[in-house]
Amino acid sequence: MAKIKFGPSVQEMYGRIGNTVFQRFRAGMAIARTTASQISQPNSIRQNLIRSRVHAFANYWANTLDEPKRTLWDSAAKEKYGYRGIPSGGGTKSLIKGNTGSYFGISCFMLVNQNAADVGATTVLETPPPHAQIPAPVTGVALVYDGTKLTVTWTSSGHMPSDFVRVWLGANTGEPHRQVVDFAPATAETMNITTLKGVAGKPLPITTLENKEVLVQAEVISQATGLASMPSNCAYLRCVTPAP
Repeated sequence: MAKIKFGPSVQEMYGRIGNTVFQRFRAGMAIARTTASQISQPNSIRQNLIRSRVHAFANYWANTLDEPKRTLWDSAAKEKYGYRGIPSGGGTKSLIKGNTGSYFGISCFMLVNQNAADVGATTVLETPPPHAQIPAPVTGVALVYDGTKLTVTWTSSGHMPSDFVRVWLGANTGEPHRQVVDFAPATAETMNITTLKGVAGKPLPITTLENKEVLVQAEVISQATGLASMPSNCAYLRCVTPAP
């Protein structure tokens, strides 16, 4: 949970928003860092992008949103589920971690706008979307590996063109670390993964998965509302190239 104090501009920021933690030091400086997971991904392109968005959205909240709109987000933060993101799901092996505990309005504002930006939104959502617009999850996530690509399939039901699947992948040991691998329209119902990201965002060939157990999970993000679905099932596979 993060706490932010605002005046004419952002004066103080500390605590946690998602995987980004803000720290204060005696000199008054505040820095943002990403919390460590079991397998780290320091300074990746995606992490740096998220950090830059956090700064931009914090400034937007402080300097552009008026008080009535901030009050709407504060109210949305008190919702049991939805604006704050997905609750933890899928058991202990879940790749998609939910947000628990109390949330401030700015936390909801940032989370929803981060999600929307992830799937291509170019405008800031200034007011919280209706709770009822949370997209339905995809179902039946499955994996096939042939040595040149990892194919992820799922079943879409009732999704809109503005609904996108965000696919997460992790391996049982070493690289690749837990990561978002790609996005695709929910209605596409398939995704071919040919490269992965290593430490600091370096590209990894798909053959990095050879003889490893991988876990894949998906969530649906609405470009129109920035709301996330419940996580899909977790799909497991030991990646072994089929014999010729």
